[in-house]
Amino acid sequence: MHRLSGRLLAVNSAACRLYGFPRNTLQQMRYPDLATETKSVVTIFNERREHVPLRYDCCADGMHFPVEMNLRWAGSGDEEYAFIAIRDVSEHFRQNARTRRRPALQALFRAAPYPLYLLNSRGIIVEANTAALERYRCEMSEMLEQHVSTFLGDAQQAARYYLSRQSMLNAEWHRRRDGELFLADILLTRQQDSNGQMTLVAVRDITEERASSTASRPVRNAGVLPLRARGRTLGLESRQQRT
Repeated sequence: MHRLSGRLLAVNSAACRLYGFPRNTLQQMRYPDLATETKSVVTIFNERREHVPLRYDCCADGMHFPVEMNLRWAGSGDEEYAFIAIRDVSEHFRQNARTRRRPALQALFRAAPYPLYLLNSRGIIVEANTAALERYRCEMSEMLEQHVSTFLGDAQQAARYYLSRQSMLNAEWHRRRDGELFLADILLTRQQDSNGQMTLVAVRDITEERASSTASRPVRNAGVLPLRARGRTLGLESRQQRT
């Protein structure tokens, strides 16, 4: 990979399988195009890091997955480049997440009839219950380890879910795995553990509720307007009688 441009100079078949692109397509891409956080990639290149224990990349189908990177730098100036060895650490991440779960949290996830998922301090989903999988129409493997922005109508709102101090987000558009949007009220609960701040996200689908409210508004208005008109008429008649 060329350091200044981020352009991929050569790729092997393992990289093509990992990212899901044909060789001729992948080799025309830049590494930042595969990253979920471009700013962190720039930092890695500028500081010429040789080891990145964990970051998230994005494959051809839009799924995010955790990787470990080892880099070896060569050349100089405009011709500086890096050999990058990338290892998919999804299974290692998944095993660690399972061992971290507390019994009380597991019981809550099993019992809750409404969608719940847990975010780490970087906005990555590390746990989700069955109701969440059903609401977002995806398998557990398609939801775990994904950034929360994957399931939002507006990805730029993602930071509010795990960085802000807000506890309630009203009427947020969320995106199912098949692309369909739904409207939801969100309750956020912060908690601290050995791995930093975690955020429990509770989702209440209000799509039908909002649609019913919107549909009934013209009916209510149709009834209110004649009453207001009648009130104005009576008020006019009363003033005329007084004069």
